[in-house]
Amino acid sequence: MSYKSRYRIILYDPMYKYLSSVESYLNYPEFKTTLILCTSFQELNNIPHENVSLYLISESPELIMILDFLQEKGSKKPAILLKEKTSDIKKLASIEDRFSLIVDNDHMEVFGSYFKKIVSRNKPVISENFPYDMSEYEAMSRLAENLDVVLVVFHADGKIAYVNRGFSRITGYLQSKVLGKLLTDFAHFDSIDIIKSAFNKMSTGFNVPVMTVQLKTETKNTIFIEFSNVIIPDVNGDTKYILSYGKDISFLVNSKNEAEISKKFLEKIFSSINAEVLVLDRKYQIVKVNDKFRNHFSVDGSLKGKPCYSVIYGLDSPCHMYDMPCPVENIMSTFSEYRGESGDLRKNGQVWDIFGAPVFNKRGGIEDIVILRSDITEKKNAEARIKQDIQEKEVMLQEIHHRVNNNLQFMSSLISLELRNVENCSAKNRMEKLKNRIRIMSMIYNQLYYSPVLSEINLVEYIQNVKNEITKWYGKRDVNFIFRTDIKNLTINIDKAVPLGLILLELVSNIFEHAFPNKNISGKEAQIVLGLSEENILSLRVKDNGIGIEEESVKSERSFNGLYVAELLAQDQLEGELKRSRRAQKGTVWILKFRLK
Repeated sequence: MSYKSRYRIILYDPMYKYLSSVESYLNYPEFKTTLILCTSFQELNNIPHENVSLYLISESPELIMILDFLQEKGSKKPAILLKEKTSDIKKLASIEDRFSLIVDNDHMEVFGSYFKKIVSRNKPVISENFPYDMSEYEAMSRLAENLDVVLVVFHADGKIAYVNRGFSRITGYLQSKVLGKLLTDFAHFDSIDIIKSAFNKMSTGFNVPVMTVQLKTETKNTIFIEFSNVIIPDVNGDTKYILSYGKDISFLVNSKNEAEISKKFLEKIFSSINAEVLVLDRKYQIVKVNDKFRNHFSVDGSLKGKPCYSVIYGLDSPCHMYDMPCPVENIMSTFSEYRGESGDLRKNGQVWDIFGAPVFNKRGGIEDIVILRSDITEKKNAEARIKQDIQEKEVMLQEIHHRVNNNLQFMSSLISLELRNVENCSAKNRMEKLKNRIRIMSMIYNQLYYSPVLSEINLVEYIQNVKNEITKWYGKRDVNFIFRTDIKNLTINIDKAVPLGLILLELVSNIFEHAFPNKNISGKEAQIVLGLSEENILSLRVKDNGIGIEEESVKSERSFNGLYVAELLAQDQLEGELKRSRRAQKGTVWILKFRLK
């Protein structure tokens, strides 16, 4: 048997400096040449060194180590040093005699001439006993080493005969460290039995096309490799080698595991939701229900494929056919969520809160519909009871306001009757003021009786009524009395309305009683100005253009006892302050300020 002869040359070139130049000089027409490129000492160590014709070694820090390694291998083949033109030749003097030739990168033609001489005077170096055509062998070797996947050759007994770089890259083990060992030596304990069973079968000729195993990397991580196996028999048909082609499927397995965990977690959530949940298709048929729904309808068997309207309401057609609100129909027509309430057609008085949402497919269409049903019967009954209680209390409070108003008016009438018998002017004035205060409080309860909120009244309306009522009490005195405000729809509770009305009574009464002693003058004016700041501070200004009052007169409790009471009400009841403005050039200005709420 004859085989094609060729030269086998090893090029050690970590930086790929000389590869293209060397390849251009190996195209000798008479003999085909195989060039093996090594880019690391590890690669140089792993390749077989039998039948090497020539070594080409580029200048590198590992130069002496490589020469010693070739000497240990017993290689007597010529070696050529490839160096940069600018290299310091003195540094190479100690090893110069260990090379057959030294060539710099600008004179690679010297290497070409040297190679031709070797070819012309030497016979082919490949043994006639080599089992394969070397061109095929080297091509397969290059292909195996450069594959991105794992390639492993096993002996029939399961020991590793060969691994490619893909195995080392994925597992982290050097190729030299795994040769002669079993795959179980690198396997996770969960995969040991799987591997042993597969190799027991394949060693006897029964192939296991695919096996997925867990391997431990050099860093103690776990990876998943899916091996596709082929048995290579000997001349007798028995298993000689097992060729395994593997790919790392760790990402797929981990994703599958994570998906499984997520699925179980979602199933747990689905089952534990405190509402009846059902998933429907576009034909109203049940796809899935949770335990709460199943228990409510006491169903033991599968509900999948059954119409929801039949299971829930016992109907023969969808709910909208009976003029009932149908969540599914609404969602399919609007492509949006649904929220509503529904009574039970079985007339048991139950009320349900219904929430529905569409589940869209990749094309944007509705794939399924999720419905959540919550029994809110008890909640609705409680709301009805609370509403009824509130209505009853509102009626009761309204009646109380009405009775208080009547009592205050009755007291005012009694004081009016008593005034007829009082001749002392001072006593009569005091009783008249007391009656006016009672009438102011009566106005509050009268307004509360008609207010939609039984604890609050409209502030602007209340001040306007107080101003009008006091003006009416004092009759026509030719005073142009104006109420100005920009506030609308502001309410005040009863706790603040009572002291505010009494303060306003004292301030307005003083205008009519003291501001204009000369009744014959014209141009008499008075104003009430109401304002509200951003800090929710209410400001009430009461002013006139009368004769004004002196500071000593204000401090006189005998003359202005009502003002003293008004200041106390402002401080204690309203938690504010009542002050007389000193900036007024004419008349009197009182300013009341307090926080509304």
